[in-house]
Amino acid sequence: MDTLFKDFRYAFRRIRKSPGFTAIALVSLAVGIGANTAVFTLVEGFLFPVLPYENPEEIVEVYLDIDAFPYAPLSYPDYLDVREGTREVFAELGLGGFAPSQVERDGQVTSVLGEMVSGTYFPTLGMGAALGRTILPEDDVAQGAHYVVMLGHGYWEREYGADPGVIGQTLVLNGHGYTIIGVAREEYSGVVRMEGIPLDFFVPISMANSLMQGTGDVLASRDNQSYFVRARLRPGVSLEQANVTLAGIAANLREAYPEVWDQTRKFIPMYTEEVIMNPVFDRVLVPASILALVLVGVVLLIACANLASFLLARGTDRKKEIAMRLALGARRGTLVRQLLTETSVLALMGGVLGMGVSIWLLNALVGMDLPLPGGVKLDLGLTGRAFIFGLGVTAVTGFLFGLAPALQSTNPDVAPTLKDESTGGGKPRRFTLRNTLVTGQVAASLFLLISAGLFLRSAQARQSVDPGFGQEPTAFLSFVVSSERYEEESGRQFVREYLDRLDQLPEVVSAGVVGNIHLNTTSTQTMDLNVDGVEPPQGRRVWEIDQTITDPGFFEAAGIPILQGRNF
Repeated sequence: MDTLFKDFRYAFRRIRKSPGFTAIALVSLAVGIGANTAVFTLVEGFLFPVLPYENPEEIVEVYLDIDAFPYAPLSYPDYLDVREGTREVFAELGLGGFAPSQVERDGQVTSVLGEMVSGTYFPTLGMGAALGRTILPEDDVAQGAHYVVMLGHGYWEREYGADPGVIGQTLVLNGHGYTIIGVAREEYSGVVRMEGIPLDFFVPISMANSLMQGTGDVLASRDNQSYFVRARLRPGVSLEQANVTLAGIAANLREAYPEVWDQTRKFIPMYTEEVIMNPVFDRVLVPASILALVLVGVVLLIACANLASFLLARGTDRKKEIAMRLALGARRGTLVRQLLTETSVLALMGGVLGMGVSIWLLNALVGMDLPLPGGVKLDLGLTGRAFIFGLGVTAVTGFLFGLAPALQSTNPDVAPTLKDESTGGGKPRRFTLRNTLVTGQVAASLFLLISAGLFLRSAQARQSVDPGFGQEPTAFLSFVVSSERYEEESGRQFVREYLDRLDQLPEVVSAGVVGNIHLNTTSTQTMDLNVDGVEPPQGRRVWEIDQTITDPGFFEAAGIPILQGRNF
């Protein structure tokens, strides 16, 4: 310890004598380490998911394979049929679906994102609450009977200051008062694991029609595929056995409901441990996450190569010092250790600054005006794993840019160096370590520049694609006309007056209303139809199309051209 203390004291003395080099080193390391830690924080949930469930290896996801989407959520009636027909293979099933809503507190109305879950959902996962209790089967026995709500952990901290006395208070959701019964655990990320996007509340699925007012009976429609299902396998039951049972249920549904269940539709079970967000999205998210880490890793390697070049240049100035110490009997290992201690101190200081840079980057991302749906807020903070990752990057960095210069600087020709003679001897070498580092820096920088150019060109090409709806600046507002305050006709009049007032604003070109926004893959409403002379797809009796409700102003507001016919 005494030797280590002396090495650190010597390292700090050397660092103070070179303020210019120290500043360059700290800035380079802070940018490299900070960027790597920030990107790791963004992608760690995709690459290294942690499942906070009891015995997660027993839990499976149940998807619906349909033409439009191979891993689609289920409808509520399909969930009930699956639950009833799989009692021999599943110990229990639970489901959940998104519920964008509005909260009224202290006279202010804000958009929030929550989930509707069955009473069996949290028991299926084996999860308790951080405070109070979870939603239980007795909360989910009859439609509209139990106005109870669990708060999301982040929402509880943000809006209630983590007050433990929140249990029993009332939360007004879409005009209805819900009694707060608990707070979800912090590590729970929802039925679809969306890292960085916390959920604000949870209500029983039996409250769906009350919460999602104006959308009809969402729990009765087999066309409303909006609910994600998780199940726990019984002891000794394999995924293959569950798949066979689900295939039998799908065959029965195809026979009982041919107008909805065509011959190609089936259930797909998958282990939850094999799913990050959704099997379709995972194919893109995982490679993209790895690529992001590789790119910022290259930035760090460039910084390390740059600093190693500086250290080699400094090593040339210290040749006589090193040679004198070797001549006086110093061991080479001792000198290498001292030089590595110096670079480790630099790396440690750069790592501390890098952590600050990563926090700043994450806060800047949270503060950006990102095109997220109403009520969705990013929640990005430096996690424990990200902090450990940053420490690891710091240690590896100090080793990377310090080892080669330390080895080369402590291997001089002692006698010629002390006589001020050339240490090279003979012809100069063409391929030195410094030349190799410079070549590597240029190559890595060129790689990043080309990648950035391709990314910008792709982004530019994407902007030129016509998606079929307008690219002009558009605002999307989600709201609910509460049946507690308005009768049906007065609610319609409210919407009409609201749109008229929007149209009168000088900065508004047009305004319209729609029941379900286009490109919403998490919640769809479909209908079946046939067209004379147009055969449906092979194996199906009808065409299945998405449907929603609009007013005449929606098409102009959304920039959707009417190619034939007329508007409403």
